[in-house]
Amino acid sequence: DFDFDKSIFMYPNPAKDVLNFTNKDNIEFNNIVISDIAGKELLNINSGLSNNEINVSNLQSGVYFIKFVSEGKSIVKKFIKE
Repeated sequence: DFDFDKSIFMYPNPAKDVLNFTNKDNIEFNNIVISDIAGKELLNINSGLSNNEINVSNLQSGVYFIKFVSEGKSIVKKFIKE
């Protein structure tokens, strides 16, 4: 959904230890999934999503995809880990 896509902004990108995101429409997320470029799920967060930050310090440097899921809708965004 295009509006859902515009509701979420991630920063900094590239990220070093923490990836922050803004949720301008206050969408309630069921979970957030981080995958590598091969599609392997590396992190699935389904609690504590209210602080709008994700610790990515344990990920190796590279390109990752993050999927925000809410009530049957999802949006995938790309980020780079330094």
